[in-house]
Amino acid sequence: PRTLCSATRRQNAPASGEQGPDDSVRPEEMYRWTQTLQLPRTDIQTAMTVIGRRAPAGIALERNRTRRGNPDAYCLDLRATNLQRVDLQRLDFDFAQLDEAQLQRAELNWAQLQGAQLDWARLQEARLHGSQLQGAQLDWAQLQGARLTGTQLQGAQFIGADLKGAQINGAEMDAETKLMGTAFQGAAIRNTNFNIASLSLTQIAECFGDATVTLPDGVTSDHPDWPAHWSKERNGRAFYTQWRAFQKRIGYTPSENPA
Repeated sequence: PRTLCSATRRQNAPASGEQGPDDSVRPEEMYRWTQTLQLPRTDIQTAMTVIGRRAPAGIALERNRTRRGNPDAYCLDLRATNLQRVDLQRLDFDFAQLDEAQLQRAELNWAQLQGAQLDWARLQEARLHGSQLQGAQLDWAQLQGARLTGTQLQGAQFIGADLKGAQINGAEMDAETKLMGTAFQGAAIRNTNFNIASLSLTQIAECFGDATVTLPDGVTSDHPDWPAHWSKERNGRAFYTQWRAFQKRIGYTPSENPA
């Protein structure tokens, strides 16, 4: 299929502009670096807004891009772009190619990203409230400190992704949501059902949750298999204090980012 914007994005928003620290740095160092990022240039933000509001007919062609022999199919090619702090809220980037894109501190609230390709993308401290990520692929993506509130993750794939220190609240998953090898160290989880989307014992041990969560096999807070370090309460205000204390106990230095 043909690609849209590939030449423009390589010239005007190359990902090499602000690579940032290595992913192995301490959480507080990564957080401090993300706070130094500048807003994107006006022309880049304007271009992304226009693209995100493209006509439904064009989006329909993108949905058909996998059909072999379709000469009219094309897709958004935004691979390896520098989109740090870009505002894509409520915009449509379904099926876009965003592999290796720099999306640190991006505002992706309520964005349409169904079927998008985000392998190796860097989404540290990104906001994904209500984002539509059904069927998206985020293998080896970096989402440290990201916020996923009410995020739609049915069929999404996070193999090898890094969700350390992330806040996951009310995310929707299903049996097709893939979390193999996903790192959850120091993450906070509330109002999420893992009865279908399986979370391993190792992943449960490295994150913190409360009684609003249902674990695999239907385990709830009154079950003897409920993890000892998880809260049995539903008090949201107390939860964040307990979560920060848990992070310190496991040696995960919390970022300065307020809950």
